[in-house]
Amino acid sequence: MPGGMAVPETMIPRVLCFTTPDDAERLASAILVKHEMVVAPTELLTPDFLRDRGPFQAVLIDADSTAITIRQIKKVVEKCRAGIPTLLHRRGRILNPDALVSALREFKINAGSVSEDASNGSRRHERTDPEKARHSILIVDDDPVMLKLISTILARDNYDVLTAENGVEALDVIRRNGVSIIVSDLDMPEMDGLDLCRKIRGDETFGVIYFVMVTAQSEKARLREAFDSGVDDFVPKPFDRDELLLRVRAGIRTVELERDLFRRKLEIQKYNADMAVLNARLEQLASTDELTGLLNRRQAMVKMSEFAELSSRYGIPLSCLVCDLDHFKKTNDTFGHAVGDRVLVKSAKAITKSIRATDIASRIGGEEFLVICPNTDLESARIIAERVRENVEKLVANQDNESAFTTVSIGVAQNNPSHQSPDLVIKEADDALYAAKAAGRNCVCTASGNIQHATVR
Repeated sequence: MPGGMAVPETMIPRVLCFTTPDDAERLASAILVKHEMVVAPTELLTPDFLRDRGPFQAVLIDADSTAITIRQIKKVVEKCRAGIPTLLHRRGRILNPDALVSALREFKINAGSVSEDASNGSRRHERTDPEKARHSILIVDDDPVMLKLISTILARDNYDVLTAENGVEALDVIRRNGVSIIVSDLDMPEMDGLDLCRKIRGDETFGVIYFVMVTAQSEKARLREAFDSGVDDFVPKPFDRDELLLRVRAGIRTVELERDLFRRKLEIQKYNADMAVLNARLEQLASTDELTGLLNRRQAMVKMSEFAELSSRYGIPLSCLVCDLDHFKKTNDTFGHAVGDRVLVKSAKAITKSIRATDIASRIGGEEFLVICPNTDLESARIIAERVRENVEKLVANQDNESAFTTVSIGVAQNNPSHQSPDLVIKEADDALYAAKAAGRNCVCTASGNIQHATVR
């Protein structure tokens, strides 16, 4: 019979078993009911032996009794062109007769369809379904028969299958390849299924992985421990092939949903971040003067109201400066609006440089500025105003080898209990500004009538 074809139920499949004579009876008791078994020492594993004693539908090798490598075994099997499925069984493990018989029945693929990865010891089955190929499935079991049985079932259903013999090897496979589903045995050497699950759940870099535990144990306490460790589903041994496939498909749907939710979460986070930046930008545009970068009139009035409320409640002084550039219209008419804009920007910088960190500067009109001075009496505010005047007077704006000089007139006022609103404080400072203009410009005038003159250009 050609290798890779189903064995009719009326025929007894012949299984070639390479093992020691002492173990032959133990293995025969597991499979003799439904299979004819030929026992031979591993030294006879040659292409000639397979051809002369064949045909065989499967080769069962006791892994602990053979001195040759698995790769050598595969070369022998492939050399005789029989396409014979090769099973490994490790001595010392309890042989599950049902699992072994199911494996022999399921293995209708050529031995060459399973390739070993020399870099990490894992084996990967070829896939043909692009949709299923998006989800790699890792099978973890130290029993070679069960490992190959589950791998074959999933590979025949067109899944991309990876295998590992313990938890340590599984972690390496996951890091190298990335998987969507893990179907793992519970009890394994080096790292068992529960420790593997805990490692995966404790490391977010592994991403979304659906974990299915396959075990013969059915104690409720053990199962509770498994689910508490992060196991998503449980398949009892011996398992039904269709049930395993259904649970894997359910796991894939769960993974796709969780990954979709994660993608949506990232999209929402990105959207919220973009909106936060946009809102900050809109708030900045709504509260600042586009040309000078100072607060605009609206925001300046909000700040003035806040500080006036604090001044009235706690009895602390509050003063303000109203500044107006002298002959600004003439500067615009003479040198043009581009130079006028530069004069405004430089004046704003000079004002900011002259005031304290606690003071607030704003542009409230064309060439008019307001400076709010919290916790500042009239005399202290006058000193600040004089510093502003001196720094503005030093400014020069050049255009076509011509220099545009500018000066500023400033009115100063302080809040007092008679003021019903902050607008009245600003009005007093504005009246003082007009007094400074009338006194010849480029000077500071307080609401009390004190005028500090400077040389007029």
